[in-house]
Amino acid sequence: MLLSAIDGMRAEDRGGWTGSARRTRAEELGAAVQVLTGAWIEAIADADRDKSWAAAGFTSTSSWLAHRCLVTQAEAQRRSAASKLLREEERTAKAFAAGDLPVGSLDTLARVRSTRAARYHEDEEELLDLATQETPAAFTAHARQWVQTVDDRYTPEELDGGGSWLHASRTFGGCVAIDALLDPDDGIEFLKTLDAAMRPPASDDTRPARERRAEAFMGIVRGEARPTVAIDAIVDINTLNGEPVSLADARCEIVGIGPIAPSIMRRLACDCAAGRVLTHGSSLPLDVGRRTRLISTALLRALTVRDRGCRYRGCHRPASWCDAHHIVAWHKGGATDLDNLVLLCRAHHTYSHRNEHEMHVERHLDGTIEVFALPP
Repeated sequence: MLLSAIDGMRAEDRGGWTGSARRTRAEELGAAVQVLTGAWIEAIADADRDKSWAAAGFTSTSSWLAHRCLVTQAEAQRRSAASKLLREEERTAKAFAAGDLPVGSLDTLARVRSTRAARYHEDEEELLDLATQETPAAFTAHARQWVQTVDDRYTPEELDGGGSWLHASRTFGGCVAIDALLDPDDGIEFLKTLDAAMRPPASDDTRPARERRAEAFMGIVRGEARPTVAIDAIVDINTLNGEPVSLADARCEIVGIGPIAPSIMRRLACDCAAGRVLTHGSSLPLDVGRRTRLISTALLRALTVRDRGCRYRGCHRPASWCDAHHIVAWHKGGATDLDNLVLLCRAHHTYSHRNEHEMHVERHLDGTIEVFALPP
């Protein structure tokens, strides 16, 4: 009956319809697709309870859907994950059955749960409140922030694919193929550096952006161009301080990349230009303060002369590999002066923020500082 009604609708003569009528029809069909997709996901969840697809020779729910429903493997995997969520999380299933949860938000919840299954059940009510009140796009932004803040201990293994990596291989034709995954702060620095090194195309330059980007990349490799770039980050003060904050109000992101773990933000805050925006509620700006340079060039030079390189016990990486680290965190009131700063290489800078409660600082008579982790 449903298919017959759809066939009849498609056979309508719409030649004389107004633009408003055509838009209304498209919007009505969009709403109908939401309802029908919801019913489809519920049917998948019901059919998946006894894994009946195995008797037909399929190895998974997604392979069954991709073959029998003529959808891409990616869509089949999304529908399979959403149906699993409905089977295993009762509150989410009830909200979806009541029509309060858009399909797009259900897909996002399924991704959230696959990332932090243990914590999803604890925060399910807060997540559902936002998912039912926000548009799918707005909810996705909150969900990405939740994934980053649910565990404030940044480890490379928590990134997609297990941390930063770069693979390079020769093709049969003699070229080199490069594939890489970078963590958020390195990724945005890479992108901004590449964009800054790209020369504006000449009027007769018809090359696509990917070719000009490759030219800029090789210019950096050869040392012809290494522009200095700024990375913009936004964080609310409670998240920066590690204090509780609601999911709706939390904000901790790199502009152009999106949400990052607060522990990464605290490391970036060690050496940056900081400015304040005082707001009423979560979004109405009341006052914008002037940016303040935290570590001056002269102070960094003095720090380099004193420490020479990474001051983590047993590490000998040179100063050129190091960041300036606040011993008492800047966001906790630590001063930006030589006595409260120490050079740490990127690896030990990250480690010290991830394990800040275990870190110990030892000051020697010759004025040098040594940083190390206390034994468990």
